[in-house]
Amino acid sequence: MGYATDTTPPTAPTGLKVGAAGAGRVTLTWTPSTDAGSGVDCYKIYRGGRPVGLSIDPTWTGPAPAHASKRFEVVAVDRAELSSPRSAPATSR
Repeated sequence: MGYATDTTPPTAPTGLKVGAAGAGRVTLTWTPSTDAGSGVDCYKIYRGGRPVGLSIDPTWTGPAPAHASKRFEVVAVDRAELSSPRSAPATSR
């Protein structure tokens, strides 16, 4: 099915939270985005402004190296490849 008629991006993810998942790892959780046109396909995870992962669910566990930025943001991408605005940032401790 084509999604060429979908011109509206998903809503921004909200409620981003960062939790510890063990040594050098973090778990992110957030409220899912919505997209009435083609539906949310995945979420891109950013740390310090750089992409670090993808998730199909509103949760992600990944590395948080000691020397790297601890500021995370999430972007929803719909099936028409339109991106939401970035979530409000969350910082790990």
